[in-house]
Amino acid sequence: MKNDLNIKNIDALGRIVIPSTIRKKMKINSDTMLSFNLENDSIVIKKINSLEENNNSLLLKILEELTEKNIVIVDLEKVVESSDRKHLNCKFTQDLKKILEKRQKKTSISLQFIANDNYEGMIDVYPILKNSNLYGAIVILLKNSHLDEKVRQLVELVVKLYAESYF
Repeated sequence: MKNDLNIKNIDALGRIVIPSTIRKKMKINSDTMLSFNLENDSIVIKKINSLEENNNSLLLKILEELTEKNIVIVDLEKVVESSDRKHLNCKFTQDLKKILEKRQKKTSISLQFIANDNYEGMIDVYPILKNSNLYGAIVILLKNSHLDEKVRQLVELVVKLYAESYF
């Protein structure tokens, strides 16, 4: 059998320890989400890396049409999609990270969300959540305007549907 050193027993509660060598190589920690699937007679465990793996272009187009604003999609580390493409793969600030950790929608806030970026204006932040698990957020660049409340409600609905369909 391949990798016999990685054989583990399941405990009475159905838990199993992922060997530390695999956890280190895959950068798996206590906050990492894993998916479990059956393939024939095997259990396949897959690390859910980020929103990067999803096809975000449709989501981006829908939100751009709905809001008529620039949209940025962030995972838990960086920007994975951006309307204007200039923010793509940029790391976001600790201020945005704190907002995401609270898992709450924030509207019309003034915040520098990308480190070393000169964006000035307000943003709306819509966390991407499913079963209280945070996957990232939609950030709408408002500049000096606001979204109508009906548009905000539609954005929330689109974000919820996206989370339900991809996670």
